[in-house]
Amino acid sequence: MNKKLLSGQAIPIAIAHCARREWRMNGVMGARLLDCEQQHENEVGYEFDWGQLIEDVADPSDNPLEFAELGNLVSWSFRLNELHAEFLDAGGYLEELSDTSMRLLEEMAEQRTWPHYIQLWDGDDLSTFEMVVFGDRNIVRARNWILKRFFREWLPPLISALRELNALPRRMR
Repeated sequence: MNKKLLSGQAIPIAIAHCARREWRMNGVMGARLLDCEQQHENEVGYEFDWGQLIEDVADPSDNPLEFAELGNLVSWSFRLNELHAEFLDAGGYLEELSDTSMRLLEEMAEQRTWPHYIQLWDGDDLSTFEMVVFGDRNIVRARNWILKRFFREWLPPLISALRELNALPRRMR
């Protein structure tokens, strides 16, 4: 999978069970459920033990002036599916997981070096957080950093910290 991410060879990705479960818990059904499914049906990315990394390569024809100035854009949405399911089991939800992940990543970035060419954004309706990168050169650098640094040095302590917090009673988080 590492070589595929490095070279940008994303594969079709199905909507995770935990996302469908949260939709059901929130009463998403009928036309609204169909709309949610259609919004995510053509996503591509990479599967990992911890979840999915959804890759979205922006189409320069959508906004040629912006792309001429900034270069190509790629975003990676991190779906920590296993943790999402654990948060649901404990009475939590994705928004709480996302907010907590962002806070922890920002705290970690104060103690470590976060690459200036990667922007960290809140997750979308299915992801915990996103990384956004502009420019072809930066996209290649970001792929390398994610594989060599983030997956090894950032993600494991993030997942551990989230699990520890999830084990606490809800009122103590």
